[in-house]
Amino acid sequence: MEAENNEFKMEIVKLRAEMEAILRELQSIMDSKLGLELEIAAYRKLLEGEESRFGSVRFGLVQFVR
Repeated sequence: MEAENNEFKMEIVKLRAEMEAILRELQSIMDSKLGLELEIAAYRKLLEGEESRFGSVRFGLVQFVR
């Protein structure tokens, strides 16, 4: 009975360590995802700016800003 109890305790320790490792990996992945989403948003904004600038040039609506 005591040996079985110790086996369960060791299994719990092992599973907790595994769970903590998985949570650290998940946090790392989520941080990467957020960084990529921010980078995509920045490039999208640049692209939209270029598209609107190109559209203005194309239709003769260029305005010079001082």
